[in-house]
Amino acid sequence: MFNKLFGGSEKKPDQMTAEDHTKLGYEHWKKGKANEAIMEYQEALRIDPNFALARSNLGFTYNEQGRLDDAITEWEETLRRGVPNVIIRGNTEDWLKKAKALRDERAKQIEDVDSAVSSYIKQLGQASTTWPVAHDALKRIGAPATGALAKAIESDNSLLRARAMDLLGKIGDQRAIEPLTKASNITEEEFRRITGITGATQTIMMGSTKIEVPLTDMLKEHREYAKTALKEIKKRTRSND
Repeated sequence: MFNKLFGGSEKKPDQMTAEDHTKLGYEHWKKGKANEAIMEYQEALRIDPNFALARSNLGFTYNEQGRLDDAITEWEETLRRGVPNVIIRGNTEDWLKKAKALRDERAKQIEDVDSAVSSYIKQLGQASTTWPVAHDALKRIGAPATGALAKAIESDNSLLRARAMDLLGKIGDQRAIEPLTKASNITEEEFRRITGITGATQTIMMGSTKIEVPLTDMLKEHREYAKTALKEIKKRTRSND
């Protein structure tokens, strides 16, 4: 998208436009340099406060850093100033909706933990735009969610399996080591049992497109998620010693 919007020619700093700074910010972001990206987006907005792409991307980068309130502020301001581009407007509205839902969820006082965990586990396995809210809530609940997440590893829902293992690693409860170790060494036969896959591939939907995914790839991915989560737990254990 950026290559189509902006040219590739280099310019001197005093010749750079808001578009140029936004492109540079995006390049920094792709390299994992969030602070540098933020500086470029801010410079773009100094030049043109109405440049929607820069402000929307600034909010996105803030959100990735965990600066939820700053992200919401930038996205609200982006929409308030008007966004002619349909794609940028749609992305901004979607990000803002998720961020507000997450902020509201964080503000809730969870009184019935067991009921909350059960509800969030169901949301976690959905392909909706609100699953990150459930992910964040379960992470906040922490150790009390370990048992339910460990059971979710053996769900026939691939999204739930992957997200449950990710959360177990982030929570860092020692009780997750045994189920994760089992998942990291799962056999093809056992994997077929929990997934219900009988053939060499499984058909999944990517939007409106059907894709055949090899069983071997799914099995490898399952093991890798478990191994990554185990590494996270061990890392947390070492840091607490």
